[in-house]
Amino acid sequence: MLLISLSLARADDNRLVAFEHFIETITVAEGDSTVTLFHRFVIEGSVSVVSDSISLPGFRLDSVNGMLILEGTFRQSGVVTVSYDYLRGNIPVVVEPAVSRLPFLGKTPIGSAKTSTTSNAETFPRLPVVADGAIFRSISISPNSGTIMNGGLQLNLQGKLSEEMTINGVLSDQNTPIQPEGDTRSLSEIDKVFIEVKHPTATIKAGDIDLKLRNGRYQQHDRRLEGVNFSSSGEEGNATAVVGSARGKFHTMAFRGEDQNQGPYRLTGKDGGRRIMITAGSEKVWLNGDRLNRGESVDYTIDYGQSELTFTPRHLIDSNSRINVEFEYADFGFQRQVASAGASKKWGGEKVAVAINWIREADNISGNTFFPLTSEDRTLLATSGGSSIVRSLAVPDSSGEYVRTVNPDNPDDSIFIYSITGFDEQRYSVGFHNAGAAGLYARRVTAEGRLYFEYIPEHERKQHTDLYVPWKMLSAPQMQQVANMTAAFKLADQTDLSIEMAGSGLNPNRLAQGVTSSGGVAGEISISHKSELPAQLGAIVINAETRGAGSGFMSLQRESPVEFWREWNLQKESWDSAVMGGLKRQTTQITLSHDLPERATTSFSLGKYGDVTQESNRWQVRSSYGARYLNKLSIDFTDVQRKSVSLANSQWRRGRIYASLMPGDVHPYIRREEETRTADMKFDESSAGIRLEKGRFQGNLGIIQRNDYRGEPSSLDWQNEGKSWLGEIDLKGKPAKGLKTSLVLKQRLKSFNDGRDDLNYSLARGSVKYSPKRGDTRGSFDFRLERNLYEEKIVVYDSVARGMGQFRFDSATGLYIEDPAGPYVAFHLPSGNRTPATHLVTGIRLSKKFRNSSNILLKDFTWRFLGSSDFTGQEATATAVLAPSISDAGINRSRLTAQTDLRYVPRKTRRRASLKAAAQREVVAQSIQELRDRQKRELTINWEEPLGEPFTLVLDLSSHIMDHNSSILSRKRMTEGWFSETGLRWRRDQALQLGGDLIIGRNTGESATRSLDLTITGIQLETLMFPGRRGRIDGSLGMFNVFQNGETLSSLPPEAARGMQLGLNLRSTVTAVLNLTEELTLNLNTTYLNDAVHQNFLMFSGEVRASF
Repeated sequence: MLLISLSLARADDNRLVAFEHFIETITVAEGDSTVTLFHRFVIEGSVSVVSDSISLPGFRLDSVNGMLILEGTFRQSGVVTVSYDYLRGNIPVVVEPAVSRLPFLGKTPIGSAKTSTTSNAETFPRLPVVADGAIFRSISISPNSGTIMNGGLQLNLQGKLSEEMTINGVLSDQNTPIQPEGDTRSLSEIDKVFIEVKHPTATIKAGDIDLKLRNGRYQQHDRRLEGVNFSSSGEEGNATAVVGSARGKFHTMAFRGEDQNQGPYRLTGKDGGRRIMITAGSEKVWLNGDRLNRGESVDYTIDYGQSELTFTPRHLIDSNSRINVEFEYADFGFQRQVASAGASKKWGGEKVAVAINWIREADNISGNTFFPLTSEDRTLLATSGGSSIVRSLAVPDSSGEYVRTVNPDNPDDSIFIYSITGFDEQRYSVGFHNAGAAGLYARRVTAEGRLYFEYIPEHERKQHTDLYVPWKMLSAPQMQQVANMTAAFKLADQTDLSIEMAGSGLNPNRLAQGVTSSGGVAGEISISHKSELPAQLGAIVINAETRGAGSGFMSLQRESPVEFWREWNLQKESWDSAVMGGLKRQTTQITLSHDLPERATTSFSLGKYGDVTQESNRWQVRSSYGARYLNKLSIDFTDVQRKSVSLANSQWRRGRIYASLMPGDVHPYIRREEETRTADMKFDESSAGIRLEKGRFQGNLGIIQRNDYRGEPSSLDWQNEGKSWLGEIDLKGKPAKGLKTSLVLKQRLKSFNDGRDDLNYSLARGSVKYSPKRGDTRGSFDFRLERNLYEEKIVVYDSVARGMGQFRFDSATGLYIEDPAGPYVAFHLPSGNRTPATHLVTGIRLSKKFRNSSNILLKDFTWRFLGSSDFTGQEATATAVLAPSISDAGINRSRLTAQTDLRYVPRKTRRRASLKAAAQREVVAQSIQELRDRQKRELTINWEEPLGEPFTLVLDLSSHIMDHNSSILSRKRMTEGWFSETGLRWRRDQALQLGGDLIIGRNTGESATRSLDLTITGIQLETLMFPGRRGRIDGSLGMFNVFQNGETLSSLPPEAARGMQLGLNLRSTVTAVLNLTEELTLNLNTTYLNDAVHQNFLMFSGEVRASF
């Protein structure tokens, strides 16, 4: 049908649509889920995709857009060759009836029919460059803050520049520092800006780009850059060049988990500092050698701004968990410049392939750093000869808030203490740098909300993980580069030879003149041969490789598997020194494997590693077998002998066996693992369970038992250190129509033989959702239970211009009260105090529509309920969660919310009614600030009764009670009362509605030692206008009087009188959204306040936004 339509549409044109065949080579990256072809309008069934280097998942074709949508993702990077047929020509992208192209009647002069016919036969337009976006300019005016202007531009481009050249891009003049949330597998980067031009032989991309180098062992690099990327590809070769600035520095961390702590685990910079920001999407996380996926429903979440990693209940973290993390981070030091170039060439098809690559990373010494350097700093760095210097953050200042005194831990040293009295002493203004656990000072906050730092004695620092120092380490600007050449030879159909040579260079201080740069070389050679056996006995593959790095060679990123040191029984500190210090090292390995397709695989390997301090010899056997009743059987045994120059010899052994039984959907399984390292550690772990596939339920049920032993260097005996049991359930199912369930439950029992307390704790996550396609009843319940480290956030208020903040300070109560015209802003800062705690989060949603009820009185009703809880404390008991108390020392924080409403909406009238009840409670029983128990309850009735066609009577009645119990006497308060809003709405038509309300209310209660008895009266006028179909104007004007019955009060609690003040209160707001044209929008907002606190406060803001 498409071909027939196109032929008919172009029957009067000589340039008909034609078939063309095209072959292109496309580079894909690990994790890609789509492949974009160069041409659109691809013919279904003509696509062929082949690759010699990577496995290809299934795909479906988006014919019009020229895109292959994969059923999965690529598991590794590589090159694919795609051949396909496509339609060439000026294919119309808009389909419309031919009559729409005829001239209007009465608009064609007599005798011009021929001209009209000629005009009507004009050719279809070529595919254009489509551009859309928005430009806006905003202004904010206030008597206190003055005038603030802002604006921005965002432009999206997509289309063709010529028959063979396409363009795609997002351009913006806005540079937002907002990082995406790290709780989903894919990130949405709102600030990514780029422009890309593609040609069949070349591609240029400028802006935010991802550099992914995958060439040999020593050129495995991932960087997120702002720069330019040029690539050119052909049938037998390609070339790339990249220049840009890196968003961060590369760093790797390895650490052990902690019992009863799912996180957050803090990530630090190379110097151990915490003042870093992780580049979004740059992290890679391994647990016990297995790569994890990001996401709340998967393995872990990450807070990029706070540099914190948290594991989900899918993996129970304990002291045996080995965690490895790689990431890029910005430490607000020197900006890092990156340059890379590479080229590859093939000869004889695939017989010979040669590639050369080079990358250089250098700190920019010509520009300023994020942390300003003085001329003295530059001089010290230039003359130090080292890689860093210490810069003091203390400056003598007569108005400073710190004084110097003797260090209680070292009489020869001094410390700073916070003091706002004693102005006859020498005073200092002191800045503090986050040094993590290596710091000396902790954050504190005064009763007035002022932040300061307090020295922590040495014997008390173990309980702090977030400490500060009054100085900063300034790292010297460095330069490092790596180049390599790889060559691959096809010696025969089943024989391959590959060679790699690499070199590196490092300048540890670009500012210093006398510092000698270091460098070295490295190389690798490997050969593999595959031989097919007769009589369908499979194939044998032999692979031999050797690699080595000379003294001074250092790669930019990891060159070996993440747990290479462990698999080769290496002493980790010596291994780290060899890799990071550029010491000589060499690895040789030979592997013989046999593969019987769809039945069994077996491999045997021998290897040797050596550096200047240690040497290890390793052998490993692996085998896997599968049959009908023995679903899977795998065996893995490894033995490594290590000799060391300075340490005792060591042997590491590991044996693993796994068996899965029975065909079908239910598979019982058993697993056994043992591991021993001479005079160091030993453990054995056994597990059994059932794995479910397909059917109504999928997942795993199992139990794991583990014994840990401790070795003594002077004895061959092993001491039992402890025993642990872990029961786990991980299920997803659809037991009935419309019902979905999921449950992850892990129970850990751990006992110790060295005096430590036994552990018994749980992790759980689950959900139940009932949502039938056709049904009036719906509901869901979800929960999450975990153990982690709880860290309280300190609330600190900073003064800004009046009208620019969200809070004001009330000296009578000592409270910072929410105020849209306030002069303070709030910051929530980590306190640095972390304690183990149980965290339980629950949520429930229920709804019921009675439209199909047999009771006629219920048909117009709808009921809904929402509830949630958020508990953090020692133990999540029913009392602690549902009835918390401020006197319960085991509660850090417990929060409960519940809301239910009943709505009455008859079908044949404009009458509306609703009954709503809401309750909230928050208890904080452990805090370095205020302990509080805050309860709030509210009941609201709303009724709308039509009075003829244009009028509606509106009645709104509410009662409320708020009780705030506090450890600070001046903040204790309680208010209760009621409000009545009765009014009339007049609706002329759909474009105009006017109304007015008479407001009467009463509040009583207590605030500190004072009593409240308030009467509130007032009127409020409202207007709602819809000028045509092009906008909305919403305005209100209210005049209220708040009268105190009895003694006169200087101020009111923030909850009293709905935030109004004693005496006369005038409030007015006008909000307008006007669509001046289809592309031009005007937004206006005006706020006016006049009361005892706000003296004729007026704020205006407006924005003009143009879309195109």
